[in-house]
Amino acid sequence: MGKKEIGSKFTWVIRNFSSPLCNPRKFILMRLLAFPKGNGVKCLSLYLAVSGSQSLPYGWRRRAELCLSVVNQVSEELSQTKVTYHCFDATDFDWGFTSMLPLDKIHDRDGGFLVNGELKIVAEVDVLEVIGKLDVPDEGGEESESVNMLEGDDGAESNDLLELSVNESTDVNGFQVLPSQVETMSRIFERHPDIASKFRPKNEHLRTAYINVLLSLIKTLCGTLQG
Repeated sequence: MGKKEIGSKFTWVIRNFSSPLCNPRKFILMRLLAFPKGNGVKCLSLYLAVSGSQSLPYGWRRRAELCLSVVNQVSEELSQTKVTYHCFDATDFDWGFTSMLPLDKIHDRDGGFLVNGELKIVAEVDVLEVIGKLDVPDEGGEESESVNMLEGDDGAESNDLLELSVNESTDVNGFQVLPSQVETMSRIFERHPDIASKFRPKNEHLRTAYINVLLSLIKTLCGTLQG
């Protein structure tokens, strides 16, 4: 299983799909969990999991938007993409899709998903909210040469890890936002000052959640208008 780094977007290629292998790079934050024969279903099952979850500091949480795609290597327009949201912490450290794509579609000779025994998977992660310490303990150790087979099932755990760039939050009119959100929030408060003056719950996490919902709604509406 190999990968290509593109910021917070990774592409995994599962070679010899029926018996996946991987060529790991380094341990950073998230790894791909793939079940080529399905996790109790007749579909490819894909999940992203936080690396080193047992060593995460107390209070560590990340709310993120996950986008997983199985690439159609003949026509990218036919690629299968699913989006979800999840709040990762030390006890709830993996999330994804049990029924990502039916196995019969993957193994269809003319389907375009499985080419020369290779299946291409793209993962994109957008961190929406940061709670707790920013640092994640490094697992360390030597790099493994193959995928870790999950005992008792037909899943495979990739040692290729997805690095996420997470920055400290910035205060904008009393709301904690990520640096990438500062410009958008400044424009919103400039045009709608009542948002900042009338909505000020004492709970900081509630304020942050409110802003994240607002930004997600704006992003969805903008995407709809562009489409």
